[in-house]
Amino acid sequence: MEAFRLEQFWFTLLHSSDLRELWHPELELVFLLQGTGRVYFSDLKTTYTLREKDIFAVNSFEVQSFELDEDAAALSFWATPEFVGNVAPELLKYRVNCRSFLYVEEKQPAFDVLRQDLARAFQTVNKRDKSGVSFSKSSAAAILEDLNRYFLDDRHPLEYGHVQQTLRQVTQYIQNHYREKITLEDLAKHTFLSKTYLSRCFTRYLGISFTGYLELLRLSHAARLLAGQGTLSGIAEESGFPNVNAMIQAFKRYRGVTPGEYRRTLNRWGETNSRWDMPEEGSGVFDALLRYAAPPPAAAAAERVQ
Repeated sequence: MEAFRLEQFWFTLLHSSDLRELWHPELELVFLLQGTGRVYFSDLKTTYTLREKDIFAVNSFEVQSFELDEDAAALSFWATPEFVGNVAPELLKYRVNCRSFLYVEEKQPAFDVLRQDLARAFQTVNKRDKSGVSFSKSSAAAILEDLNRYFLDDRHPLEYGHVQQTLRQVTQYIQNHYREKITLEDLAKHTFLSKTYLSRCFTRYLGISFTGYLELLRLSHAARLLAGQGTLSGIAEESGFPNVNAMIQAFKRYRGVTPGEYRRTLNRWGETNSRWDMPEEGSGVFDALLRYAAPPPAAAAAERVQ
């Protein structure tokens, strides 16, 4: 995972082998540069296929699972809560509903405005010129202003506050023990919190149950292992599933396919594509984004997306 980073916001280049957390405190914007991938949000309850130029936002503490196929690449823009609060504080109060893959071409003008400002910000930050820090902040702020103008969903307030530290402690414990047989009772003993409170935290703040979160984490690790040569039973055990059938049911529930079908898809992709090294500047990997840096001859009017 290559990073182009400033203190309050940064870009990362993502590949299929990169590990991602199911949630994080930063506001993230993801643009698919090439290839295909899949994304799952707990509120959508369905895994969606992503293709080149798709763009979506991940809210602070929003549960999501994002994977790239072999030879695919994506660019992520990250902004800390402090930077977001200084530029567009409403983005910390309400949910950002930015998912281009849900909309037809006629509904893309607002996304194109966002793509354009993302491309310009990336160009600015990627110069790595310390004298241009103020300009970099201005270009990064334009991204947040786009999200606030076109994609803010003021019908759904975000309510985290003091719960953030609890969520960090709880999910870190799960991350360290997901291969084991852990229960909500185990979590309550470890955190000295009641089962009722913990259950409410998951459903209210992460939009998913404790068992759902645990299953999604195990599924994410199993999906990466399926790119190797391990047996299904071995992968199920290493990922924390009680048995192969439990892993199969999880794949069907979240991916709509069995682990075997998922592995065959990965193999077919690998037969027709080869790995590429980390791209140099100007290599062409970023072309799908940078073509938005210049305004189109006649852009359609952008409207708020809801």
